[in-house]
Amino acid sequence: MVRAFCVFKIDTRDRVDRRNISRYFSLMKKASITETKNHLSRLLEEVKSGTTILILDRNKPVARLEPVAADQDTNDERVAVLIRQGLATAFRRRLNVASFLARKMARLPEGTSAVRALLSEREEGR
Repeated sequence: MVRAFCVFKIDTRDRVDRRNISRYFSLMKKASITETKNHLSRLLEEVKSGTTILILDRNKPVARLEPVAADQDTNDERVAVLIRQGLATAFRRRLNVASFLARKMARLPEGTSAVRALLSEREEGR
């Protein structure tokens, strides 16, 4: 069973400011953890339709189910932005993992340290 409750604006002294109730009156559904566990599919359908649901543990708020904003980027959109900014390049072809792993690894000459080479490049500003 999903119940509704009112969210009241709290003033700086952590008391309910009853003068602002009418200005800050909103209706939010709430559900206990047990109700959420037993009826998650139904609650998610309500969230998809735009409802925000507050999850309570012994009548104390612990979580909020709310719809994801439509303007949030998907991964593909994020990658496209990075490519446009020049921070990433698009792949030319799919990686053949087996051939990549079969390649011989580069070996440093005996007595050479990759860490020292990296640090010297940093000092030189390269």
